[in-house]
Amino acid sequence: MEHYPWLVFLHVLSVLIFTLGHGASAAVLLRLRAETDPVRLGALLDLSRWSLNIAGLGLLGVLITGIAAGVIGSWLGTGWFWASLALFLVVGGLMTPLGRGYLDQVRQGLGVATGNRKKDAVAAPVLAPGELAVVLRSSRPLVISAVGVSGLAVLLWLMMFKPF
Repeated sequence: MEHYPWLVFLHVLSVLIFTLGHGASAAVLLRLRAETDPVRLGALLDLSRWSLNIAGLGLLGVLITGIAAGVIGSWLGTGWFWASLALFLVVGGLMTPLGRGYLDQVRQGLGVATGNRKKDAVAAPVLAPGELAVVLRSSRPLVISAVGVSGLAVLLWLMMFKPF
């Protein structure tokens, strides 16, 4: 049990690293709705892609330290621990395709790479400017944000209050 406080510390630190990286990407997601300049859109998309690398490291830390703390803290027999792990996986499973799908639509509309490799780049924008404007102004970023914030709030509640 002497290592448990350190695991909790590393878990919270990992959450902070995750929210630092993911928060930048979430801000980009919401800012895209009001942007019209293709150069600025491209810069915002680059920032989002870069910041998600930081978020990914934090997310890995959250998962590893959370499971380790669950084992060492003898939380495996509690419902809140398993509900937290399930919610973590469900929210991650929803957020990844929702966010990536939206950002890839914008990238395709601008004619830039949709994946992490340059070979994914397209020669010209796939969407006409009017079609891109429709994508940018969709409510999808708001839905994505609501799913993420709600998931984090429930996870925080589960871990702080350990209701079952």
